[in-house]
Amino acid sequence: LEKWGEDEFDNDANKANFREIVRRYEPRLRAYLRTIASKNLDLDEIVQDTFVIVWKKFDFLMKSEQDSRLHFSWICGIGSRVLQNAERSNVRHFNRLQRLG
Repeated sequence: LEKWGEDEFDNDANKANFREIVRRYEPRLRAYLRTIASKNLDLDEIVQDTFVIVWKKFDFLMKSEQDSRLHFSWICGIGSRVLQNAERSNVRHFNRLQRLG
């Protein structure tokens, strides 16, 4: 959450709701991503980037059904895509190093 300034939150209610979402789902998201992530990825970065996207789409999350299973599935889907992008980036970086070396 260090990436956001306080002014990024529209109001106190959104701020409290978002913090609750992070508190509730961050440990489960981290555990899920750990099972599918490569060892050489920075999981903290992946989780943080995931919650940046969740914040950007926060209105959608708050308007959706209040079923926590659906929220967690939605957040895991975002996390999986962030993880895939990071892994692709690592592969591209490794391939560039191989060409240079």
